[in-house]
Amino acid sequence: MLRKKRVNRNTIIIFLLIFLSFSVDIFSQLLFRDDFQTKNSYWYWRSDGNQQKPTVQNGLLKLELLNAVNSEYCNTEIYDPTEPYGPGTQVRIRLKASSIHSGSRGWGFWDGDIDIPSLLYDYDVAWIMQQGSDSSGTDYNWFQFGVNKDSINNRQIIDLTELLDETKWHTYKITWKDRLVSLHIDNRLVFVTNQTIPDEKMRVDIWIDNRVLNLSNPANYRNTNSDSSEMLVDFVEVTGLEGPEISRTLPNNVIFWNSPNSFPIGENNSLWKKFNINSSSEGKAYLFLTGSAENYKSIMEYDELKVKFNGKDFGWKNNFSLDGKVLKGKGKSILMEVDLKTNNLLKIITNKTPFLKDIILLHSPKGKLIFSKEYNETAKTNDGLWKTIEVNAAESSNAVLLLSGEAEKNDAIKIIVDNKDYGWNGEFSIAGNKLKGYPNTVALELNLKQGKHKIEIHKKGKPILYTAVIYGTSTLTDIDNEEAVASELKLTANPNPFNNATIINYTLPQSGRTNISIYNSIGQLVETIINENKNKGSYKLNWNAENISSGLYFCVIKLESKVKVHKLMLLK
Repeated sequence: MLRKKRVNRNTIIIFLLIFLSFSVDIFSQLLFRDDFQTKNSYWYWRSDGNQQKPTVQNGLLKLELLNAVNSEYCNTEIYDPTEPYGPGTQVRIRLKASSIHSGSRGWGFWDGDIDIPSLLYDYDVAWIMQQGSDSSGTDYNWFQFGVNKDSINNRQIIDLTELLDETKWHTYKITWKDRLVSLHIDNRLVFVTNQTIPDEKMRVDIWIDNRVLNLSNPANYRNTNSDSSEMLVDFVEVTGLEGPEISRTLPNNVIFWNSPNSFPIGENNSLWKKFNINSSSEGKAYLFLTGSAENYKSIMEYDELKVKFNGKDFGWKNNFSLDGKVLKGKGKSILMEVDLKTNNLLKIITNKTPFLKDIILLHSPKGKLIFSKEYNETAKTNDGLWKTIEVNAAESSNAVLLLSGEAEKNDAIKIIVDNKDYGWNGEFSIAGNKLKGYPNTVALELNLKQGKHKIEIHKKGKPILYTAVIYGTSTLTDIDNEEAVASELKLTANPNPFNNATIINYTLPQSGRTNISIYNSIGQLVETIINENKNKGSYKLNWNAENISSGLYFCVIKLESKVKVHKLMLLK
């Protein structure tokens, strides 16, 4: 691929400073990630000729070359503002494309050199490139993965024409080592070479243009007319060779903690992760997952994730799953009670590409769930103290606090325990300057002396708090205040009266089968909102009554043999 213009030196220096200040996850080899929920200012967004820059819509990046003309170079593209990557890097890109147009397109690593002398004598790439042309012959029409060092004529390639259908979704992984480059497509190794390995710094580039070159003689090129060409990109993830997974140290009361910190390849009803977990004791345990899921609307099906533990299927489309249709790109945590054996099998099943940050299993022989609350709340104005949790220790006790949430740049959540401040950054915070809006779980070990203890959750900016859980020895109890789990079944709604939608808040004093239903004034069932097993704790859900007429309604919650009724007034 040829370019008409290169970013000037001063611009590169400015962007380099931006890149150096761009925080990454210090606990993994993650270098950069974008799943295109919003337009990320990190990328260099480019267009040439009569084209528009790429856009972000419905959780996807869209590149479209439309009505390109042969009188000028036409291009639409995103790429790193510098060439920050060297050997020891891999990139995963999930995308689909329309049928090939007259011109070229591609994705992968490129050294950024654009002039003819560079193409012939200083050209390094490890990328996929496809070209179509009204000229016949393989020099003008090809679909290849190529690895180049120093010259476009000095390359190792694999022909992808018969290997895959580029108009379908695929996840491409390019791994670049000192002496080896490989290509995986949908987790299948399709090419590896130890020849012509790039030795210059490179960047990630995704583009479509109207340029056609002769592969045997790249100095012979021209611009062409092109009606349309399109690519949709689900995510880009750049890491070191070990990938994005985070290595964790297990605190007390945690017997398993895995942090995939990534996306699956995008298949439906696919077994993504499988873990064999051994335990020295059996009994009740709690599985805690944190992740997010997107809704792509009419473009493709939404993300989903469900759990199977020791053969028990917790199912899709409920409070124990990640459901992109409900979350719409946001995150949440899931807490589920499981029966622990000495040998356990955990399976993570996915549709499309939900993001999974953490999987944590809580258990100890004398442990119990002390506190559990599902907040799913965005901070409002006024930085400072946000939530307070109080516990009482009958004797010196050990517990773990799990706190989950997300934060954008300059937003954060910090924890203070008995006046000990764990800070806005680091392992025990939810810091937006590192997370860039992705979910995270904090696991803070609590070594508590006899007496009362206060846990404070502080906010800065507008972070989102998902869930707080305390698990520990049976000598610990929560204190009955507004932040603690009540001893009775509770049910409220706000606003009430309401127009179209209201938030239903409920507290379960115990785990069990929970049913929440809406009835009209003559006792007819209008809607069952949930009917599933739920853990002890406080929850909130949204009831959308947009298609229901005005009037008096009753919200009824049933927990095993316990029943609570709350009157609702719908006004339109």
